[in-house]
Amino acid sequence: MYNNTVNSSSSVAASSSIVYATSRLQEVANNCKADKVTDFSKFDQDENLFYFDTTNNVSDVSLMLTSDTVKTYVPTVAGSGILAKIDYTKNTVEHNDAPVDTSTTATYTTTVPTSSGLYYTVTSDAGTTAEADLTSATSVKEDGGVITVTDTSATETTTGYYIFDDAKKYTTGTHTYTINLTLTGVGNNWYFLRVLNGNDEVLQLGTSAKTGTNKTGFISCIYNGTTTEFATTAFTANTTYTIVLTIDYDNDTANITIGNNTTQITNFNVDSITGFKLFTAKTAADRSFTVNSITVE
Repeated sequence: MYNNTVNSSSSVAASSSIVYATSRLQEVANNCKADKVTDFSKFDQDENLFYFDTTNNVSDVSLMLTSDTVKTYVPTVAGSGILAKIDYTKNTVEHNDAPVDTSTTATYTTTVPTSSGLYYTVTSDAGTTAEADLTSATSVKEDGGVITVTDTSATETTTGYYIFDDAKKYTTGTHTYTINLTLTGVGNNWYFLRVLNGNDEVLQLGTSAKTGTNKTGFISCIYNGTTTEFATTAFTANTTYTIVLTIDYDNDTANITIGNNTTQITNFNVDSITGFKLFTAKTAADRSFTVNSITVE
């Protein structure tokens, strides 16, 4: 041992079992070859085997921890796979904690699109707002499969278009269209989900105009100019609803389910469902909503 004092309670004198080095460069004459190849007799003087400064002939340890802190520190550096000397002063990582925006803004359009994808437009009493004049370019966007439709104005209506892939534009058989959405606001006479067949809105789903003694619109649909209320309750703000539309193209029927409420439309003469129109409203009340998922089977 070098530059150390040993207090021993053993009956054997410490001087008879411990070699005291008088110099930092004194060898330990034990012919130590733990791996049967490398001679570790001078390991504490080999910079490739130990933390040693060959210029000044002193130990070169940049990180020396007490025993009570080692157990918490080791897991933070374990697994580096490095068996040589590590300069911990250089093991720093710069972090950018700013959130990464992975969302995709819908494509602006002035007509009902026909190609698959997500689109949007903004209209007012004066007509369609030019893209360059929009106050918000993110009124409709998609992030991780979730579509957000934001009501940005009391005098303009934001409209999103979700157009299916051609393979999902069925014309025969029975197919199910499921939409899971959350309404931020609610209101009477607001049909926020429009079912498209090309340019035509063949079905509207939402809330009817004010009816009954409480003057509250009910869950309803509009098909071929006829409004059908199929519930005695209204939509509730900040509530998630699952809307299931099952269409039998061969027998011209459509079954609509919203929560526990169901209605059937006979003589549903629609060639194909090509997508959905997501509709806010031109009102001071917030008519934003989020489409959490859309599936077509």
